Amino acid sequence: MNFRPFILLFASMIFIAGCSPSSRHVIKKAETLAEVKEYDKALNLLRDEIRANQKDPRLQEAYITILLQMGRLDVAQVACAEITKKFPKRHYLTGALSHSDPKVRMGAARLAGLMRDAESIGRLQKLINDRDVEVRRAAIAGLGEMKATQSGAGLRRALSDKNWSVRSDAIDALRKMGDPSVIPDLIKLVGDEEAYVRHTASRAICELTTPQQKPELLKALSSSHQPTQITAAMALAKLQSPEGLPILKNCLDDKDWEIRRNALSALGQLQNQSVIQDVRKKLGDGDARIRMEAIATMVRLRDTNGLPSLETVVKNDKENREIRIGALMAARELARLAQATPPQPAPATPTAPTKPAKPAKPAKR
Repeated sequence: MNFRPFILLFASMIFIAGCSPSSRHVIKKAETLAEVKEYDKALNLLRDEIRANQKDPRLQEAYITILLQMGRLDVAQVACAEITKKFPKRHYLTGALSHSDPKVRMGAARLAGLMRDAESIGRLQKLINDRDVEVRRAAIAGLGEMKATQSGAGLRRALSDKNWSVRSDAIDALRKMGDPSVIPDLIKLVGDEEAYVRHTASRAICELTTPQQKPELLKALSSSHQPTQITAAMALAKLQSPEGLPILKNCLDDKDWEIRRNALSALGQLQNQSVIQDVRKKLGDGDARIRMEAIATMVRLRDTNGLPSLETVVKNDKENREIRIGALMAARELARLAQATPPQPAPATPTAPTKPAKPAKPAKR
């Protein structure tokens, strides 16, 4: 038997019972108007009663609920700020977070995140399992905005949600919390069937990586799954670990422009001078985004010997003014670095050891 309708009815009875007779009547009438989408009439009715009875917070809570039904999150946020000033100890989203209308629950969850309402964290954790996809997404986003680390277990479970957008939102929320212990869970999602989830997981892994995760990354580097290998190589580059260097160099010729761009960025982080020639070659890539990233990577690698290559780009890249400007600015920066860095002495040329002179023969007497 479904007890939810009875629970909601009981909660509504408690809510109404705490109001004055006038407030109870107005709230009930406003809710009736809202049910038939007469929102303006309902709001006007509540506004008049709020002016007459400013000491009753339930009137303003009912006002916020109707705004959420309308999808007016911006106005609801202002109303929440006002009620917080008047009733600082009052938790004004309790009813909205358990409302029967999923649109209200979704709006309340989003509002809790925007207002950084720590009192709502427990209720948002329950909404991670809500039957409505958009409510689940809003609850996860709210927890992420508040960096509610105590909700980590629930968010990890959401990584296996049947809806890909919920999985992606859960990854993003965990990323915002900054907990690198989730990296093993995220590595699994680099193989997700949905491209956006794979991209979000890869980004989170690279951002959260610390030296403690290196064993997990080395294990992922030996995976037979190419996206997992690439993500591990990029995360290792952040740690200045060269184990993924061969994979990153191979990625420079990948057909996917984003992989080529990310590989260039990772090589810039790695600061390995052996890749300079590979980076310079990408100045001739057919995609302007890759050429621009190659220019930036040359600066990160402090490739002062690459000035002629950049000057060639300035002269010959007639189609893209942005690329020419980028190359010119990079050339100036590298020229400055070249002047500031003392020239390294040339390695001494090894010479053949000289044979000791033979002792002179004694003169004949």
